[in-house]
Amino acid sequence: MKFMGIDWKDKGYTVRIIDEEGNDISGVFEVEKKKEDFSELMEKIREHCKDEEVLIGIERERDVIVDYLIY
Repeated sequence: MKFMGIDWKDKGYTVRIIDEEGNDISGVFEVEKKKEDFSELMEKIREHCKDEEVLIGIERERDVIVDYLIY
């Protein structure tokens, strides 16, 4: 399993993916609040997590990125 933290900001998000041992596997990267950037986020998840489950933590329960990840 991998773990992804998403830190909400006014114009986007700061994201990091770690493994079960807490090793940083993606480095910190930025995602803007645009659908195109959300697609890039999905590509990074696939690249770093392959077919593993990903547990996602985010500061807000309702946000455009939450809706995107759910649907």
